[in-house]
Amino acid sequence: MDRGHPRRTTNIKDRTRIVWLWETGMSARDIAKYTGSSVTTVYRWIRRWREERNLKTRPFQETMRAAWLSVLLVLLRNGEAFKELLPSSADRGVYEAGAEALSSVLDEAPGRHCSLIFLTDRSTPTLDVFRKRLDRHAPFGVGVFETEVGGDRGNGTDSSLAQAVGEARKLRKSSWCVSVIVLSEDSTFLRAFAESSLRGRLLEWATRLLVVTRLPLQELHQLLKNYWTFSMMNTMVILVGGAPTGPCFYGATMNVTAKDYKPYWFELKEEAADGSKKITGMDYLLLETVAKALNFSIKVLPIANWAEALDRVVSKESFITPVIHAVLRQRLKRFEYTIPYTYASYSLSMKMPGLTPQWQSLYYPLAGTVWLSVVVITGLMIVVMYVMNRAGDFSSPPRRLEPGTVALEVVGTLFSQNLFKTLPTTDPSRVLVVFWLIFAFVVGTAYRGNLTAALTLPKYPSKPETLKEVVEVVHKVTIEPWGKDYKTYFKESGTEVFMKLADMMELGPALLDGLQEATEDTTAHMDSRAVLELNIAESFTRRDGTSELYVVRESAIPGMAAWPIPHDSPFKKNLDFCIRASLEAGLYEKWESDMLEMARRESRERQRRQQREQPQDEEEEAEGSGGGIQALTLVHMQGPLMLLLLGLLLGALAFLLEMLTSSEGRERNNADL
Repeated sequence: MDRGHPRRTTNIKDRTRIVWLWETGMSARDIAKYTGSSVTTVYRWIRRWREERNLKTRPFQETMRAAWLSVLLVLLRNGEAFKELLPSSADRGVYEAGAEALSSVLDEAPGRHCSLIFLTDRSTPTLDVFRKRLDRHAPFGVGVFETEVGGDRGNGTDSSLAQAVGEARKLRKSSWCVSVIVLSEDSTFLRAFAESSLRGRLLEWATRLLVVTRLPLQELHQLLKNYWTFSMMNTMVILVGGAPTGPCFYGATMNVTAKDYKPYWFELKEEAADGSKKITGMDYLLLETVAKALNFSIKVLPIANWAEALDRVVSKESFITPVIHAVLRQRLKRFEYTIPYTYASYSLSMKMPGLTPQWQSLYYPLAGTVWLSVVVITGLMIVVMYVMNRAGDFSSPPRRLEPGTVALEVVGTLFSQNLFKTLPTTDPSRVLVVFWLIFAFVVGTAYRGNLTAALTLPKYPSKPETLKEVVEVVHKVTIEPWGKDYKTYFKESGTEVFMKLADMMELGPALLDGLQEATEDTTAHMDSRAVLELNIAESFTRRDGTSELYVVRESAIPGMAAWPIPHDSPFKKNLDFCIRASLEAGLYEKWESDMLEMARRESRERQRRQQREQPQDEEEEAEGSGGGIQALTLVHMQGPLMLLLLGLLLGALAFLLEMLTSSEGRERNNADL
């Protein structure tokens, strides 16, 4: 014994410090001086650690503090947590791989002899799988904190996590180094942990945070992007997964119900080897990929409409309707869905608002205040010239002019006419006339220039772009028979706009028929945005690239979409796994871009074919039209024509009045004679 130091009892914190200093390279004598222990004590605990990996005293159990540091288990719900933490046989292999990956990460980490803090919910197993491989990484303690996802909007999760984070912070502050391991498959739990760990100051930069999860990659990207805990702290994410388990089809045939719904599912012109039509589309390619992974063949059952497709899923004649369907609460009573894989943006398509004949086309070139100013100045000029004529000016030889004659002179100069009855004879009058003629020239030039622009580029009414604007303009909204669920959804929504939309909805017309009706009447057609845009581009686009139909900007149902499947389908888990894998690999986005490129290519080919088939006389007419310059139509010239008709009508009325008055005058003269 080193007599330079008095004998003192060591606790678990002292032993941890001794081993940690020795691991960093400090000599036993320096450790003894630093900790106030004897050299013999230092050697004893270093030897115990090297041989047994244990810092507990042999004669008796550690004190309450040491036991708390060794195993701290906070059960926030009940005492049966150990049973519920055991993984199922289906998930054991996946989590064993995750535990092995976690162990490899901790092996490579510097200062690996630390305490571990587990934070988990009931969605993942922890102790049975992870403790076997991670005990050796936590010689100084393993804390397990379990919370349960619950409460409205995650309030229960937040409160229980706040309690667990507070206790975990105490453990972190009493340890030399800590690694925090979070295990969960629930995005709500992970979001709540990210917020609670910041509020509770659980993490510091030296604290390693490892997240083990099986969340889809898209959700995981959102978590990493939106929360400071995951994006800016010392964090690593281990994404575990596994091959599909459970029922496999072993080459069996799976009945599916689908029909043409471009770009999701449609037939090609070429035929397959067996003589059947080839099918493509974003959703068909996804189904084909899933079929190869799960080893089944696809049999498409013939259907008349989408309502029949869903009915066959309900009756279990069909296992899947593998085409985009919005996830609606009302539909869950009849069937369930696969994992959502895209957004269901259903919108409305209607006719572009056009011009209606109106005389205002002559009024548009100048603003209302300009017109008022011109009228006021013209009236003032008439008064001034009349007064000056009465004073002896504007006459050669001197003679009095009537007010009407003065008005005609002023208005005539405003329309670029000359003074022919009144000429100024004094310098002030000449100055007045010069400035009036300049004013008339500027106003006339500006009006004619803006009138040309207004005639060639008329002012079109604004397009309805919101649901509220659409239901005020149209008198009917058409949708295919499968839209009965949407009509029920809108009617039960309790929103005034949606309820009015439900009253206007008419079930029955097919897609192209509904769009054609929208071009002929004040109606709208509802369908998926991608479907509407593609069919408008293919069937309702002119040669110049314009279309008389457009898609409303606001979506009627901005939600998630999935495939309908029967209730309690045993293959749902494997189906979801394959769909998620395809999404994470970027295949669905690739197929979507391929479909759009195919549509563009077909549109270009169709336009070239139409140009080749164009009659010769139409080509000559197009060549003689001045290089594509658009001629003015009746819509452009409606203002001048209406003004001319008004003038003819007034002239005819004046002529009739003159004829009547002259005939009465002749009769009166004859009577006097």
